[in-house]
Amino acid sequence: YQWEDGGVPINGATDASYWASMEGEYTLTVSPFECPDYEMNSGVPVVVTVNQAEPVIIDTETGLATEEAYATYEWYNSEGALIGAEATLGWDNVDLICCNVFVTVTDDYGCTGTASFLWSSIEEKTSLDFTLAPNPSQEVVRLDFKSSEPAQIIVRDLSGKIVMTRSTFTSGEMMKVHDLSSGVYLITVETAHIHATQRLLRL
Repeated sequence: YQWEDGGVPINGATDASYWASMEGEYTLTVSPFECPDYEMNSGVPVVVTVNQAEPVIIDTETGLATEEAYATYEWYNSEGALIGAEATLGWDNVDLICCNVFVTVTDDYGCTGTASFLWSSIEEKTSLDFTLAPNPSQEVVRLDFKSSEPAQIIVRDLSGKIVMTRSTFTSGEMMKVHDLSSGVYLITVETAHIHATQRLLRL
């Protein structure tokens, strides 16, 4: 195998696959094992795999950001409204956010990707009377909410991944958190009438 860019052989590109870090006119010349002096580049099938950008949203002191840097950013709330176009979505935009934040990024090669982040404002949490204690915690936390009906508890990490769920959970119950790794988690209480989220610091 010999990969070329614009007809010029690429040094070291002699494997069946080649990772291109920039745009160009790439061709592949192959020689069968049985005839090493015979070169063929017409009719050689080439499969192109595009590596899509995979952003991960993180919670920082100044706002929401992505773990890696990208060329462009578009931040949206759950209603689809554009609320930011910088690398960091500042906390001054928090009053514009309802429930979920999405970011669509474009890298230097034009590849795009989207990630989401579950968010609930302080005002929203207070109005729903959802308490979580002790917080921070190492072993267990008590969840209290004004509802006589059982709730579902969903625990997510800051990337939005669900790491634990509890069904038929009643107000005042204790939930074990000692199996969670140290870090910040989002605890969501869901009933037919309540949907509230608070942050938990697992020590």
